[in-house]
Amino acid sequence: MTDIDAVIDVSADIEQWRPSATRVELPRTRVGRIRKFNLQSFKGYIVVNCLNGYPVEVFIHVGKEGGALHGLLIVVAKLVSLSLKHGVPASDVAAALRGEAFEPSGFGHLGDGKTRQFDSIASLIADALDGSGAGGSAGDIADGG
Repeated sequence: MTDIDAVIDVSADIEQWRPSATRVELPRTRVGRIRKFNLQSFKGYIVVNCLNGYPVEVFIHVGKEGGALHGLLIVVAKLVSLSLKHGVPASDVAAALRGEAFEPSGFGHLGDGKTRQFDSIASLIADALDGSGAGGSAGDIADGG
């Protein structure tokens, strides 16, 4: 087998591996929950919109526009939303966001006034996504609870 044949074989394997996810088209009106968060001196809002009881879209709004952290959070929200719209379970996305420790971190609130420890803004987003930030589930978000 030549090197070119090996490359062709690998390319064929990659094409077979590639998932065939289909993006969910969202209706113009969706049910969701807006949560005000506070982590150290970092404040903002996380919006989780649902379709048929499942999170499908996340928006993050923070104070100062144009800052690096603001821009990165918008990108994170877009990537999370894209994953959800392509069928990745919210619990898998939340699990991927947890465990990364960086600033801002520490004690904060996620819409319910209860103080809890967050490793980073990523773990705060994970809690908002899976509903645990308000002691509920994603179904609670969809039901307006």
